[in-house]
Amino acid sequence: MPYKDKKQRLEYHREYNKMRYQLNRDVLLAKHNQYNHIHKDEKNKKQRESYHKAPEKKRFYKIKQKYNLDIKEYNELLQKQKLLCAICKQPLDLQHTYYVHVDHDHKRGKVRGILCRNCNLGLGQFKENIEYLKNAIIYLKENEIL
Repeated sequence: MPYKDKKQRLEYHREYNKMRYQLNRDVLLAKHNQYNHIHKDEKNKKQRESYHKAPEKKRFYKIKQKYNLDIKEYNELLQKQKLLCAICKQPLDLQHTYYVHVDHDHKRGKVRGILCRNCNLGLGQFKENIEYLKNAIIYLKENEIL
């Protein structure tokens, strides 16, 4: 069957495969389930290995998706902050990335910096509201124990 272009050919094959799948769905699912059952241990082993091999790659993929920040930009931001939290200025625990967070403006989505877990949680608890944070500073100053 001649096609006008590549797009038309792909569309035809997509429709053909959908129809084929619908007609043979039960047989195909049975084969798929049987294969998965036979190769279960092998598949699980591969998944475990790939998970432990590249956690950083997965982490940076998520950072790219969520904040549109690639590895180079992320590292530049870390260097600019001298590997310190942008708020408390304590060293970031880069060995345990669970404790390192990309801080961003939730309204605009713009990345502001990289924070430690405690500072990130603190901003979240104060709902990123400047007035709340000012009131907290006043409260701490008024109730400072000498």
